[in-house]
Amino acid sequence: MGVIELAVAIGLGRALQPTHLEFYAGMGVGMAITMTMVFWDSPPHHIDRWRLGAEGEKATAKALRRLIRDGWTVVHDVDVGRGNLDHILVGPAGVFVLETKNLRGMLAVHGGVLSVRWREDPSDGYNNAELSRRVRARAAALSSCLRDVGLRGVWVQPLVVLWGHFDQRSIESHGVAWVRGHDLASVLSQRPAVLEPPRAIRAKEALEQWLAGDDQRRRQATQPAAAT
Repeated sequence: MGVIELAVAIGLGRALQPTHLEFYAGMGVGMAITMTMVFWDSPPHHIDRWRLGAEGEKATAKALRRLIRDGWTVVHDVDVGRGNLDHILVGPAGVFVLETKNLRGMLAVHGGVLSVRWREDPSDGYNNAELSRRVRARAAALSSCLRDVGLRGVWVQPLVVLWGHFDQRSIESHGVAWVRGHDLASVLSQRPAVLEPPRAIRAKEALEQWLAGDDQRRRQATQPAAAT
């Protein structure tokens, strides 16, 4: 990119006006600069999607600071081998696994399906039915892991944090909580307490125990086998 535009302009100059090569060379440089600016202003879709996702997770982490000040425990970006858990949250309202989505368009949830519609054309957009199934499966897997380290009778609750135009604000649909990012802390702090303080402390300890054990297992898995 850049070299091609310059070569094309010079080639045109030679073919059309050989005595004005400087003009065509300058035109080629201008084209190259313009194309470079367009490329950097319009990154590939996967890069733009990654950037939006990272910004959303950062916004969720910031929104959770209020709960941390109130004594909740928050763990961010937990590697579970096949992907990661964006956030794990422990507090009086229970244990939550959070998945963050930072999306353009108008968002709505019906029957566990996330609908995204473009503001320019509300009849156009897409539906995501897989998200609710995925976050429920991750919550179930984390519940099982915490039971393995001795935490009984506590079910991890799946929650999707939506950054975008989400008029429903906070709803429960198909076993998943869907909450607008700006309202996350207030919605969670207003939930009824299901864990008494000793039970919440035990849940925190179980989470820390599982994280420590899981980290140790990953380190062992990456160590080279001993020579025999």
